[in-house]
Amino acid sequence: VEALDQLGLRDRTIIIFTTDNGTPPAKQAAVEEACRVPLIINAPGILKISGTRDELIDFTDLFPTFVDLSGGQLPKDYILDGHSFAPLLLGEPYREREWIFSAVGHHRMLRSRRWLYDGGGHFSYCGSSRDPRDYQDVTDSDNPEVVAARQEFEEILKQLPAPDEKDPLWE
Repeated sequence: VEALDQLGLRDRTIIIFTTDNGTPPAKQAAVEEACRVPLIINAPGILKISGTRDELIDFTDLFPTFVDLSGGQLPKDYILDGHSFAPLLLGEPYREREWIFSAVGHHRMLRSRRWLYDGGGHFSYCGSSRDPRDYQDVTDSDNPEVVAARQEFEEILKQLPAPDEKDPLWE
């Protein structure tokens, strides 16, 4: 930061701090603790928001965000999983992604703002909390709202990559 200040580049530089996964042993499993990592973005001359946010952001969102922030454009037929969150950073109207996904080994995790399906097969109601100690395990619930949410997650998971049982790397 000091060097950027000395070079006169600080107001047009974006500094990003993050990590690639959570802490052991969670980092080796498809659980929220393995996927939820810090994402700190600092650019005083560019960003219009500050403070802690709880929008769902996925690592696949970084590339399209960088493209948007740099003024670039991807080809119209270029398909990628990520969604730019540049509008959020710039204080513009932003449509938050509906869910994030992760896969490790034979397990997959899907998280929406209110619900979590973890790699162990548990389905939890998270409400507005980001603290796993507050989550309610509703795996066996027959509550209509829970059943509907679980069915929605099952439909989403049908569209997402599943492990190849024949691939030894998935063991």
